[in-house]
Amino acid sequence: MNTLDKGKVNLITPDYYNNRELSWLAFNERVLGEAVDHRNPLFERLKFLAIFSSNLDEFFMVRVAGLLNQVEAGFNNPENKAGLTPKQQLQEIAMKTHELVERQTKTLKSLLLPQLMDENIEFLKMEDLSDNEVEHLEEYFEEQIFPLLTPMAVDAYRPFPMLLNKSLNLAIVLEDKKKNKEETKMAILQVPAVLDRFVSLNSHSGILDSSSQHTFYLLANTSINGLRHKDRLKLALIASFKSNGLLKQYVARYENWFSREELQEIRVAGAIAKMASALDVSKRGIVKSVSIKSGKDRNELILEVVCAGNLFAEKYQAEKQLRHLEKAMKKNIKIVFTN
Repeated sequence: MNTLDKGKVNLITPDYYNNRELSWLAFNERVLGEAVDHRNPLFERLKFLAIFSSNLDEFFMVRVAGLLNQVEAGFNNPENKAGLTPKQQLQEIAMKTHELVERQTKTLKSLLLPQLMDENIEFLKMEDLSDNEVEHLEEYFEEQIFPLLTPMAVDAYRPFPMLLNKSLNLAIVLEDKKKNKEETKMAILQVPAVLDRFVSLNSHSGILDSSSQHTFYLLANTSINGLRHKDRLKLALIASFKSNGLLKQYVARYENWFSREELQEIRVAGAIAKMASALDVSKRGIVKSVSIKSGKDRNELILEVVCAGNLFAEKYQAEKQLRHLEKAMKKNIKIVFTN
């Protein structure tokens, strides 16, 4: 122990101080400890794991980035508390962070995931899915995810793009199957932030659409002046319509409330609402007008859609929703897009 003179403590010595960055990691270690603590509810422990990760994200963006800037600038003076240089701090941070992240992974895999399985919550791989579940996932991808994806090519003429902070990005190797060359290209695909990170599956009905569920239960259980409970249920079923299977799931508890004709009206109205949503999937006001006229056949309808601008997303989505509308209306429907 260093002393100024006998009996007096030298408060300047680094032995009495913790480095600010390492002290912060010790705080985040206590957050991780809450995820391990079995006295906390299971979902709360999962939240603590997520908070631990989001804390690390901000720590590396701000504090570690600042230390890296100091190293790049050639600054090598020790800080005035624990006496560590920027390089020494980065080394200590790296060692501690690797240790904590390893504990986080072990906590998730060895403790929390098995307990989630006991509650019938499981994270599945594609090879674990049934044919029915794969079919529903493919439909979900085509309807909800594919229209939102925008790959960005990277080559000699297009430099590596700027990526949004804290965004999830995929590096993809592309091959042209039409050409007999083994030439490959690279693309960056940013996963849209509006997409859910997880998709819930139900072994009976396939995709559990969280937005559809939320819409149904919100409208069905909210008092609306001038509407009876039955009318609110109709509105909820129409607004939450995604497919005939999901409609049957929602209406199961109220099966005796509606006649066959009323259910058919709800199905048609829901399919029309779904088509209207598809025609504005990019939220850019591409579609300017929609008109319906009879075709040559009694069972044929022609849907004329007038657009202004690039209509790829709207056209793709509308064609995917067309079968729902055809099944509901029991007619052959042709969509004609014009600019």
